[in-house]
Amino acid sequence: MQTTKLVIVFALSITSAAHADVGVFAGTGQNLRQITIDSIQLSIIDVTVIPHRGASLFDGTVEGLDSVRYDCRFVLKNLTKKETEVKVGFPLDSGFAQNANTNSVLWVSEYDFIARDEKTTYHTTFEPKFVREGDFRYFALFTWNMCFGPREVKDLAVHYRLPMSMGLASTTKEGVPDKRDYRDSWMSLLECSLMEFAGYTTETGSSWAGNVEAANFKLITHGFEKYISQRGCWDEEVSGNAPQQKGMRPYTTIMRNPCEWHRDISPTGWIPTQFGVRWEHRNFKPKDPLTLRYYLLPIPRHAAAADQWIDDILSSVPEKKEHFKVLSQMEHVLLALYGQEPKDKEVLAFVSDQVWYKPQAKFERSKLTTDQEAILCKVVTRRDLAKPKE
Repeated sequence: MQTTKLVIVFALSITSAAHADVGVFAGTGQNLRQITIDSIQLSIIDVTVIPHRGASLFDGTVEGLDSVRYDCRFVLKNLTKKETEVKVGFPLDSGFAQNANTNSVLWVSEYDFIARDEKTTYHTTFEPKFVREGDFRYFALFTWNMCFGPREVKDLAVHYRLPMSMGLASTTKEGVPDKRDYRDSWMSLLECSLMEFAGYTTETGSSWAGNVEAANFKLITHGFEKYISQRGCWDEEVSGNAPQQKGMRPYTTIMRNPCEWHRDISPTGWIPTQFGVRWEHRNFKPKDPLTLRYYLLPIPRHAAAADQWIDDILSSVPEKKEHFKVLSQMEHVLLALYGQEPKDKEVLAFVSDQVWYKPQAKFERSKLTTDQEAILCKVVTRRDLAKPKE
């Protein structure tokens, strides 16, 4: 019986996430990729992406990175009447793999990597190498072998876990601070965030025979969002030697306390669910990547941190006569974050450039949380105290 050999690839690649200035890029999940011939159809894709807290404290080190779990189901059809031997690969385009050794057990276990179908759990090996094919590149490769009978359909499950990438990021829509008037004001201190991000690249699935009959993608975000709502920029409390130089003080409080965050999901067209979001496609031609970003903002989430945060902001404004104006603008910025369109032109110019600004058509202050209202009250109280005497 004639046998055809081909290579199928699960791709894990680093993508330079938009708006990320510096950080750790651990990669994104990807669809199956077929490299040599197109006799196999990828007919069904069913992927669930679950961000969750890492095994160690989130302390700014690689060991402390949060994680993402990928639970994937791929239905593969041999379109030929020939028995086909398949080498399946999972490329790892990651800075962690550039100096990889050949210890397969360690690498496979590090990513909790499992591949299995109805009959077989596959023995996976690790092959450190560098391969470049146009824009597609990787530093290492997990591999295993599969055999398809004539017209055989296999239901392949793949499970793996990746570190969740992290970086310092601008919160401007362009990804970098611009030169508008507010850049010289205290507002520029709020343009830097800690961003955690994960993704799933679908484009590699376009290398298969025909379109995908059905593709379903789910993000389960509920549990992770409960976690980051109770965490500051770091799990560990910073020491008394936290950075005090100009431009850094507003972050000293946020490092210790829960901070506001903004979630950005692309592409659009997702459907909200009880625990996250989902996309459903039929006759799907893989193209747009799925991207999940969390911007941890230098703005306190709880009222207990508000006074110190206000002090940190005011410390960047040496002229005390300016404090009244700054505190007035702080109130408008907070209300804009909560959903109200500001009337102050300078504040409006600032927030309109921020990824987190989503004005509500019918903003209702009565729907603010107890902490949000308390933070606003603290700002207003400090503003009134700073009001110049007539």
